[in-house]
Amino acid sequence: MRLLFLKYNEVIATPDVIAKQIAEFIGQPLDIAAMSDVPSASLYRNRSS
Repeated sequence: MRLLFLKYNEVIATPDVIAKQIAEFIGQPLDIAAMSDVPSASLYRNRSS
């Protein structure tokens, strides 16, 4: 089984780079622009300890 580990902060900071990594990992052509528009820091719920 192959795994691709991604860091949340990197996905939010550079979604275009991460989308390209995912496409390369899967080995299929993907819509990089559409994928880059999905991650949003505003969707992350801050959790207080």
